[in-house]
Amino acid sequence: MLIAMLITGAAVGLIFPFFAEIFVVVKAGMMVYFIISCLFAGIILGIANYFIAKKILYSPILRMIGKVNELSQGNLTVKIGLNEQDFIGQLAKSIDILAQNFAKIVIGARKAAEEVGLVGNNVRETTLFCAQTSHQAVDIAGTHGETAQKQLSSVDEVNIVTKDMALGLRKAGTNVDKAVVSAHEFSLIAGQGHHLIEKLNAGMQASLQEALQAQHIVLQLQQNTQLIHNIAQLIQDISGQTNLLALNASIEAARAGQEGRGFMVVANEVKKLSEASASAARQITALLGLMQTDVGATVKSTEKCADTLKSETKTMSEAQTVFSQIDVTSEQLKINMNSAASELQIALNRAQGVLKTMDNFKALSEASAGCAMEVGTMIEEQVENFKTLELQADSLSNAVNLLNRHLESIKV
Repeated sequence: MLIAMLITGAAVGLIFPFFAEIFVVVKAGMMVYFIISCLFAGIILGIANYFIAKKILYSPILRMIGKVNELSQGNLTVKIGLNEQDFIGQLAKSIDILAQNFAKIVIGARKAAEEVGLVGNNVRETTLFCAQTSHQAVDIAGTHGETAQKQLSSVDEVNIVTKDMALGLRKAGTNVDKAVVSAHEFSLIAGQGHHLIEKLNAGMQASLQEALQAQHIVLQLQQNTQLIHNIAQLIQDISGQTNLLALNASIEAARAGQEGRGFMVVANEVKKLSEASASAARQITALLGLMQTDVGATVKSTEKCADTLKSETKTMSEAQTVFSQIDVTSEQLKINMNSAASELQIALNRAQGVLKTMDNFKALSEASAGCAMEVGTMIEEQVENFKTLELQADSLSNAVNLLNRHLESIKV
């Protein structure tokens, strides 16, 4: 890129003197010094343009592309760290802030997933305990039909077991309520993450458009270089014609003798100027050839940057799809938790009903056999409810595992 800028400045410095008479008057014999001054000024201008372009555009974009590539692969610990105040610096700061916020969201999501997993395990353990207790209650109620004394004794045991079961259900209900709140918070966090990834995708699209525009400018520079090459070729042809005319003028001056001596001097100066112009045109042609080669390399580099940005944009779209899936999973998780809370409330209500029935059963010991059968039936229904609750707990555990697999691919 530096060579291209140097060649461009040198070409401008060499071409400008041939059109300088449009703007200034150059004295005879000063053209060589004027050409050297313009060439030196063009080279200085090319070096300045190179350092300005490298500092403002090329280096920041390459650095940002590398960091964004790491971000798109799930590494949220990277930081671009550009302090420029132009649009590239603002975009880099926005990406850094987005990565930090996204890392906080992922950490919060992992914590929420752990809490939901613990609550799911507690619900499952409580459900298994209540199911086992219910089976025990069924066995106890089935054996209490022999005698009234045995029924009264067994009723006391069943009453105690049922109270423990109701206490366990209340505890499980409290845990499920907490899990419902955590699931709702996680759903909000997932929605925020989806919104942030959409903003990042929009920023990548804008960067891609800037890269394509830069590619268009370089292609235009390549076309302009070809035009300058054609002009240099035209100058070389004119120099050849001028040299031929100077030769003819020298011949005519020689024929004129003493009267043509002054004309001979002019013809020689014209010939020298023609030869100098031809030499300068050849140098310009050679420099333009080098510049065209460097511009071609710049075009390839710009195309490579554009392809890289396109690939990163595709990766960000895939990340957006993953977040959409996480959002859907969080919504399903919230639905499952609400369903589990409803099932626990139903189980608690029925457990309280069992307690009331057992109190009545104790007061009506003479009808204990019938009451024992009723209690057995209710407890069997309770077992079915516990089975349903266990399925809900399994569904919750699967949803948490799926969420953890999505989050494990992200490094914070």
